[in-house]
Amino acid sequence: MGTKLILTLFILAILNIGARMVKQTKVVNILGIKTKKQKSKVFDKDYRLWMEFDTYDNMKGERIFSSIKKAKRNDTLFITGSKRLFKDSLVLIENHRYNIMGLDSIKRTIINRKGILVLGKYEEFKSLKKIIPNNHKEILLNPSN
Repeated sequence: MGTKLILTLFILAILNIGARMVKQTKVVNILGIKTKKQKSKVFDKDYRLWMEFDTYDNMKGERIFSSIKKAKRNDTLFITGSKRLFKDSLVLIENHRYNIMGLDSIKRTIINRKGILVLGKYEEFKSLKKIIPNNHKEILLNPSN
């Protein structure tokens, strides 16, 4: 169940597929790079969850990354997300409830590497302990640059 939900969230957020309602679009500066931020809401039919997330595109309209804010069914929150912007990085944290993905949380750190936003660090936590992921190396979030 967890892998399927991760894949569903990835497809909806990154590839922009599914029934989506865009609430608002604005230009924001993330780590010195201008991006277009869209607040979106999507319904996942498989899990019957409403997911709210922000997507960030470069000025050409190409997707750079996304950040989930919450995923809920009725009054039950399954995932909540938060962002923290620092001088040299952006930290995205997803907190999982009800063992929906077998994890407590996921922490991603976005950095500016020579004008390109990259995933500098990825961490998973289960039972409040850090899990060492297999072969997680630096990943380009916008490989077209």
